[in-house]
Amino acid sequence: HVGNLLHNMFEFIDYSDSNAERIKNAVSDSLRIFLPQYKIAFQEPLEKMITTVLSTEIEIQGTSFKLNEVGNESKKTELEFDFMTNKFNVEALNVLREDLPEGFDMHTRCNEEIKGVLTGFVDLFFENNGKYYILDWKSNFLGDEIEDYSKDKLKHAMSDSNYHLQYLIYSLAIKKFLETKLNEFDYEKHFGGVIYLFLRGVRENSQSGVFTY
Repeated sequence: HVGNLLHNMFEFIDYSDSNAERIKNAVSDSLRIFLPQYKIAFQEPLEKMITTVLSTEIEIQGTSFKLNEVGNESKKTELEFDFMTNKFNVEALNVLREDLPEGFDMHTRCNEEIKGVLTGFVDLFFENNGKYYILDWKSNFLGDEIEDYSKDKLKHAMSDSNYHLQYLIYSLAIKKFLETKLNEFDYEKHFGGVIYLFLRGVRENSQSGVFTY
């Protein structure tokens, strides 16, 4: 329920709108749906969390920005993708491990041939300064200390949960999507990268809880 709660809050708010009352209402509505028994205890902490996440500096590929700089017209939440796949053995995806940076790892959990429609949802797809980004909200509990959400720890968490494979599939889906929307789409020029926000570890003036690639 925690994951659904967090996704719901960030899906329906305007990141560039700092109106405290609207943030309060978004949190209240989400708690009422997913965790009504914690409505009083969680209300203020979640309001603060939203403000902190939206004002956190995200550093990626030599640039930086904050989510509160991304207007509603520049983002799409829960972007669904569907594309056909030819028959192939899932285990063949392991070859992608060779192109991952040191400290990253991925794996497949099956050895079978599949064919059909690959479908999924990207939590947040947005444009900023001419580049397009994928963002995934993560509610994973990695530990009680803020150090448990440091850059090195996030590498291991990403590998343990196979999120590197996840964002490679997301990136392919977004590449296909943008190629249909932008006549002069250039992946190297226009794709800004992927961002995974481990919400329990995000703090002001820190890169804690923020994974980018």
